[in-house]
Amino acid sequence: MSNSFFSFSEKGRVESRPFFCYYSGEMFEAQIKITLKKTVADPQGLTVKHALEALGFDKISGVRMGKFITIRIEEKEEEKAKEKAKQMSDKLLANPIIEDYSIEVVKI
Repeated sequence: MSNSFFSFSEKGRVESRPFFCYYSGEMFEAQIKITLKKTVADPQGLTVKHALEALGFDKISGVRMGKFITIRIEEKEEEKAKEKAKQMSDKLLANPIIEDYSIEVVKI
């Protein structure tokens, strides 16, 4: 079983394959930063804060954890690429009940 990006070995391991894309539009990179809302407790951030203090780092008032996702989008206009990234974030990448996100789109 294979597709353009990966092939699967006899043992079921995924092996990357070269992939060449020819597209006449522009290429953009959406940089999506996802964080917990300020009103949501962050136990992972608290654990990291305590670990940093145990390592001797002092004067830390708080740590908040989050996610940073980059997605390359083929689109002709920057605004359309940003709208696609917003739809991806709303539908899958972020949980709007407990998370906020910001999107920056750059041409590459």
